[in-house]
Amino acid sequence: MNTLLSAGLALFFWLLLIISMVIDLRRLHNSFLLLTAILATFPLLISLGGDSQGLVASILFLVLFLLALIMPVYLIVDGIIMLRKESHRFHNMLSLLFGILLILGEAATAVFAVRMSSLNYIDEHGHLVREVNHTLLYVLGAFSVTVLFSAMVFLAFMLYSLLIQILPKGRSFDYVIIHGAGLLHGDKVSKLLQDRCDKAVSVYRKAKKPPYLIPSGGMGKDEKISEAEAMTAYLLTQDIPREKILPEDQSRNTYENLKFSMALIEAREGRKNTALVTSNYHVYRCLRYCRKLGINCTGIGAPVARYYWPTALIREFFAVMREKRNAFLLVLCWLFCLLAVFLLILYMTA
Repeated sequence: MNTLLSAGLALFFWLLLIISMVIDLRRLHNSFLLLTAILATFPLLISLGGDSQGLVASILFLVLFLLALIMPVYLIVDGIIMLRKESHRFHNMLSLLFGILLILGEAATAVFAVRMSSLNYIDEHGHLVREVNHTLLYVLGAFSVTVLFSAMVFLAFMLYSLLIQILPKGRSFDYVIIHGAGLLHGDKVSKLLQDRCDKAVSVYRKAKKPPYLIPSGGMGKDEKISEAEAMTAYLLTQDIPREKILPEDQSRNTYENLKFSMALIEAREGRKNTALVTSNYHVYRCLRYCRKLGINCTGIGAPVARYYWPTALIREFFAVMREKRNAFLLVLCWLFCLLAVFLLILYMTA
């Protein structure tokens, strides 16, 4: 009976996720449905253990515990590597700072759990003593729930970002938008931008009917030429015919990359099946902008250096969560969790 109940619960959330993704792949709540479906699968795995359910549960708990210990250390080490290889700007410190915050949050959670479980103790005379420091409990509880809530939201975002990368992609595109990025020395494509161009070239060569490539990006303040012009020059070295390249050189950000590129596409005749190519960590946010613009577009991610990915994904996470509706709902959920912890403290210390 327990196995059937666990299987039904897990199946329900996985089906809910699939239906939601089919309706619209770009919805943010898909990421939370994915995390919920994964968590709902754990009771099923335990129930399938039969007489060894305790052992299976212990193994799962141990794995989760080790991951909780390893992830902050990994983020800190990655952050140090990031600072060594890239500039010492604040946005390059995000992985390091998040790793430190996770360690502090986990430590606070452990102390909070110990304090909550030892409100009553027996003194040396055998008397029951109740010692409560309400201020400390509220501070520890608030900090713990804030860090853990942030970590779970980021985990959902990260897992969903990875999921949309491995989903099957079509090959029949008429246009491929290549998102720009900062230039090297003001006039050369950087490694990041070259990887995006190479991915677009790969899509171009695999297609039965080669699509038009749209290198999209204007000229920044510290650049000598537009990003579109630099990408065009690189694409020509990869034997892409000039007539198959349609530069868009007016955009200043990701949103305008899509808006201006689609205006260029809409001005042309024929079929308009479109894909966008950007770095893998950037795909989900681009797809969300497509949703705002009413564009149906397939997102294709180009690889980035392994050390670069965590920090870049954290930047994307903050960019998506800063959207007004998302920020409002997240703050509401955080306040609900905070209230739940405060009520628990009140109940336990009454």
